[in-house]
Amino acid sequence: RQFFGEKLGDPTVDTIRPGNVADYLAWRRVNRGTKQGGTVSARTVQKDRACLHAVFAFAEELELREGNPVARVTVPKAEKRNPVILDEAQYEKLIGACQHRPMLALYVTTLGEAGLRCDSEALHLRWEDVDLEGGFLWIASGREGHRTKSGKGRWVPMTPRLAKAMKEHF
Repeated sequence: RQFFGEKLGDPTVDTIRPGNVADYLAWRRVNRGTKQGGTVSARTVQKDRACLHAVFAFAEELELREGNPVARVTVPKAEKRNPVILDEAQYEKLIGACQHRPMLALYVTTLGEAGLRCDSEALHLRWEDVDLEGGFLWIASGREGHRTKSGKGRWVPMTPRLAKAMKEHF
């Protein structure tokens, strides 16, 4: 909104050119989009470019414009993302910080102990997916339009800690 609406005057989708996209990405690098200001990481700019690419691909599909201007703008370089892996003390501290909120504690324990993806897997678990006797979780895909990353369901073993947390919650 700040860039395309306020700076460019709210242009229609068919008038956006690759230069506008390049200008936006340069602007975005030094504008958080909040009142606090500040810069964003190159990875954030990459993600913003990917979102713009999808929006303009959709506009092209709807025949609102010819071509995708984002496709002609180079992807910004960013360092590979190194995942944050908590050590045991950090993990215990995180679990401890959640104890006053039982659902959050169970969610964090499920993520940490089963290694599930937060949005596409853990949040879609149902009680019928929990096999307390066998000690497994069923990660369903394809149920009610929901799909996991691989598109396949799978069984995930529960650690003793997770099984205990599930039993206590159940």
